[in-house]
Amino acid sequence: MLCLVRFMVYSYEMKCPECLERIHDHAEECPHCGMTLERLSPCYEGIKLEVNEGVHDMAGVLSLEMLKQMRTAVMECEKQFVGVSVAVSFVALRDTQTLEGYGFWLLNSGGFHKGRVWQSGLEDGRGRVILVMDVESKRAALSYGYYFDGYVREKESFNVLSTGHASLLEGNLAFGCEQILIALKGLLKKAVIRSRKGGRK
Repeated sequence: MLCLVRFMVYSYEMKCPECLERIHDHAEECPHCGMTLERLSPCYEGIKLEVNEGVHDMAGVLSLEMLKQMRTAVMECEKQFVGVSVAVSFVALRDTQTLEGYGFWLLNSGGFHKGRVWQSGLEDGRGRVILVMDVESKRAALSYGYYFDGYVREKESFNVLSTGHASLLEGNLAFGCEQILIALKGLLKKAVIRSRKGGRK
């Protein structure tokens, strides 16, 4: 198994989910647009924060069989890594909400549980990746914790998301997300290898 915590060097930058400019990961607000986590929170008020077994179905689109399918896909994606937590969130976003903003908010504010166990070793979200699926627009985005942000290239994320694009457009959300998670596993492996070599984006 590949160990994230052991090999990843601390990433000192992240991308602002609002303006997409690079900022320091300890910045209390974005120096470019003024975005803060507190400012984002009212936009997503009322959304349940608990993410159980890696699946967050706020849109209510998953049957019991699809839920089981998604949990299995999440487990398969993360099982080769130590210190990595993967989640999928299905949500119906409003016009004032963005995939990036929602992913950032959930990454930092969500309660992540495996079984009845709180993921205390990952509670700061640094080793977490969330696949956000907007069921209204049939668009998806990936939100990365700080440990990954410096080692994942934008084009690679785009390519990963593209693997499920056709299925998502056809309304086959579970299968599209499964395809994305399969491709994501390869990308996370590359990110861990880059961190071992000290290779940044």
